[in-house]
Amino acid sequence: MRRRRKKKRRLLIKPWIKKKLKDSRLYTYYNAEKYKKQLLYMMNHADIRSMRPATGDLRRRQIKLLDFYLEVMEELSDLDIHPFAIGGTLVGAIRHRGYIPWDDDIDVGLIQAEFDRITDYFRREGRLYYKKYLGNHNRKNIFLYKKWAYERKGRFFFGVMDYSGELHIIKYDEELSYISLDYVPFAYIKNDIGYEEYRKERMEWGKKADSEKKDAERYIKLFQRQYRTSDCISNEPTENIFLGGIPVQYDGPFKNATHFIKKGTLFPLKKCSFEYSKILIPNNPKAFLENCIKDYMAFPQDVGYSHHIEKWCE
Repeated sequence: MRRRRKKKRRLLIKPWIKKKLKDSRLYTYYNAEKYKKQLLYMMNHADIRSMRPATGDLRRRQIKLLDFYLEVMEELSDLDIHPFAIGGTLVGAIRHRGYIPWDDDIDVGLIQAEFDRITDYFRREGRLYYKKYLGNHNRKNIFLYKKWAYERKGRFFFGVMDYSGELHIIKYDEELSYISLDYVPFAYIKNDIGYEEYRKERMEWGKKADSEKKDAERYIKLFQRQYRTSDCISNEPTENIFLGGIPVQYDGPFKNATHFIKKGTLFPLKKCSFEYSKILIPNNPKAFLENCIKDYMAFPQDVGYSHHIEKWCE
């Protein structure tokens, strides 16, 4: 005997309620369009260099990060390293003489030999760790960072090697759980190697290392081994410089690059005011940025959004 299917009861909405809902949607859409036009107008007519610094929690985070960076530089001074600002930190230095008002991290680059000195230092001190889970914003990794930082509370900072080939230097913080600095390696490329040829080679390194993606330490070491034995890399200074032991998918702003960075664009490094201190920047910051962030003097589409803390600024 067939069971009768129960008829679904349709929710009856009175006509005047339907009209009200429709009107509210139109009103919301109208306001969204209006605010969008107002924002575009401001972005086209305001001078981004005249923006005021961040306020509140974000500003406190920025100051803590800069103090931490100066602390790290003081401890590592014997290693003879010269980190230079890259990405948003470099844009902030030349555009605002400090942080971009909505930025929430510090990114610096290092020539590979200097980068190796830092990782060797942390390894000798027993303070080098490896990311355990895939993904830049994997919550399991964030939990581990908090755990490791809390266990070393008030004692010292430590380094964490990422899948991306970057080194994160981390320290416990009572208010934020932990704070982190990003160090990115750059390498000298042989003069007879073309940009596209080097990019393809880096893609091959990544494909071979993918077999070890479940184990961060083995993945990083396998990728680094391929990088160090590559015929593209020079141990002596050359005219061409680019990202070193970093898989192509983690190029960040350099994914838009079309050519190598010239040695004269990067060196000699020069000092630039940054908030209440000074940091090193490339010799020709304009040429350096134009290879990765085309219109760095304009408002970006994500203006006002802090990516690491994943929130809009007040």
